[in-house]
Amino acid sequence: MKNLKEKKIIISDISERISSNAEKLVDASHSTSLIEKIRKTLNSKTSARDEGTDKPTTWLLTFDGDTSASEVNDLSVAITAIIRVKSRDDRVIVKMNSGGGTVNGYGLVAAELLRLKENGIHLTVCIDLVAASGGYLAACVADKIVAAPFSYIGSIGVVVGVPNYSKLLNRYGIEYIQETAGESKRSITPFTPPTEKEREDLKKKLETIHADFKKHVAKHRNIDENDANFKDLFNGDYWVSQHTVEKGMKLIDEVKLSSDLIMEESKTRKVLEITFESPKKKQGLIKTIAAILTQSAIDGSLEAVKAKATI
Repeated sequence: MKNLKEKKIIISDISERISSNAEKLVDASHSTSLIEKIRKTLNSKTSARDEGTDKPTTWLLTFDGDTSASEVNDLSVAITAIIRVKSRDDRVIVKMNSGGGTVNGYGLVAAELLRLKENGIHLTVCIDLVAASGGYLAACVADKIVAAPFSYIGSIGVVVGVPNYSKLLNRYGIEYIQETAGESKRSITPFTPPTEKEREDLKKKLETIHADFKKHVAKHRNIDENDANFKDLFNGDYWVSQHTVEKGMKLIDEVKLSSDLIMEESKTRKVLEITFESPKKKQGLIKTIAAILTQSAIDGSLEAVKAKATI
């Protein structure tokens, strides 16, 4: 968890914010671990619940995934804290936004989310924009999936692309030398022409991963191999979420915006949002001036474009 101690935890009471501008609870102390910061703040918020005078809690998390699922460390810390302070009726909502990425990265995200279910916490995943490929691999483990009408869902497939520079290297007389120990230690590289065996081996690996991906989705979404949509579901295509419901594809449970779901939850439950904020890095005077000048040039260009193109 690199640089985790440098981050500060922000917990916002969404239910109070909806009815009246809620204050944000911020603990920027660097003297304790981030998990302890979360626990301290969460315990202060849940003390009234022990007396039976408070509403049950819904925890709100956001996962904006890049290709390497780099936010998984923050997600793990938040989930650990929730598990440690949970009460019987706690729920978690995760707003998921990801077009996918590495198999191991998003496999880890899915495993982290499953920890909630394994600890008896109901999990809902909300998709407002996209949960495709690895994003859907993670999202599909939820007890319930809700998605905005035009969000992208699916892309249950595997792809790999490697540029090959061997002809370019040959043109300039550059030879790439590589020695390996182990028959399968290295497959296709950007610097040598791929052999038929290397291509076949890579294809087999992709098919194996795809088979695991299909089993994973079928298990968590209760999709049978005899389902009429089975082949279409796993051909790598993606769909607008409302169409998946119309076609009975079982990829989501309900068409709904995350904002509507959160408002509904806040009527009967306390909704607490956990977010992570990294400290802003200070930059020197020259870099600051350069950034201002660059942004001014960009803003000027955008205004010129806006003047010519309107809809």
